[in-house]
Amino acid sequence: PIIYIMCFKSFRLRSLLKETSERINKLSSTSELATTEYTIAKIVKAEDNPQLFHGEIGNRKILYSSKIYIKAGINLKNHDFSPEINHMDNSITITLPHAEVLSFNMPAEEQKLEYEKIGILRKDFSHKEKNELLIQGEESVRNSIEDLGILLDAERNTADIFRMSLLQLGYSNVNIKFR
Repeated sequence: PIIYIMCFKSFRLRSLLKETSERINKLSSTSELATTEYTIAKIVKAEDNPQLFHGEIGNRKILYSSKIYIKAGINLKNHDFSPEINHMDNSITITLPHAEVLSFNMPAEEQKLEYEKIGILRKDFSHKEKNELLIQGEESVRNSIEDLGILLDAERNTADIFRMSLLQLGYSNVNIKFR
């Protein structure tokens, strides 16, 4: 009976290692795993009222609205998966790369001029000025990605995907680390 139990445990261990390897290969078969998508509505405005002109006749105001689509997750390209498996407590630890922005899209069709008012003594906003204003809005969103928690959400979602998948294989404890 003891030999039978030892053979069964050995067979189960080999089977679990094979299933683990297959599951990790399946999860990492894509080079990028996007786990979070945000849609950001951004309002960009500018006002230009030089000291030379007083009141509304020398004022220029413009307001744009736009949508920005951000996908974040982990880049698995060139990542070496070497899980640490503890057979005594049936646990596994996997180290993954930190989350990053995988795509940042501010489509032109989602940029809308909401308001523009030009004083009678002023020229219209040029295409260059309008474009620079939209670029400032884009940079503002890019600079606030960490503050918005997008990368943290992506890591949390990635960990959940790997954890649930490995728990289904029979591990009692799954630890996910990011490095």
